[in-house]
Amino acid sequence: MSQKRIDVSRIAKTAIFSALSFVLYMYAKFPLPIFPFFLELHFSQVPALIASFLLGPLDAAIVIAVKILLKLPFSATVYVGEMSDLFIGLAFVVPPGIIYKRKRTLKGALAGLVAGSALSILMAVFFNIYVAIPFYVELFFGGDFDEIISTCRPFAPGLNRENFKMLYSLYIALPFNLLRCAVTGIITFLLYKRISKIFSKF
Repeated sequence: MSQKRIDVSRIAKTAIFSALSFVLYMYAKFPLPIFPFFLELHFSQVPALIASFLLGPLDAAIVIAVKILLKLPFSATVYVGEMSDLFIGLAFVVPPGIIYKRKRTLKGALAGLVAGSALSILMAVFFNIYVAIPFYVELFFGGDFDEIISTCRPFAPGLNRENFKMLYSLYIALPFNLLRCAVTGIITFLLYKRISKIFSKF
């Protein structure tokens, strides 16, 4: 009976985190004036990251997957944006749970967050360059690559066809995702103890 209660409690917590993540994914996102319009900062990874520390990496992965599945019917990018967010999100929230599970200290949490951030940023840069940008060029700019260059050049001085991958990564994709991981990590650390105390009552 005790094990059954634990399982039910864990499922309930994962469901709550999944619902929160989906709501934030749908409604709490906005572009930043220092980046191109198609890059939006959102906070939907915060519940998944808290779940990773509180419940474990598998639960965090479930939160990310459920969020994406619920979003698919509302996709405006023919599922390309959601696919990118799936891999980027998993890369961000799973490593912290794995590391923190082995070393449940502040250092362990920070090490996990750094590892997840590094992997997520690499994944995001790759998907931006080789998946998202080619798709957005077709979807928003009718296949005209010069349009995406004009859109991004104010944020990456000297950007052109020849140096696009390098300068876009250096001036846009890398700083945007560094900011995303930093903001998500800070919010998570501010909320984690309060939420863990509330959920410990389940």
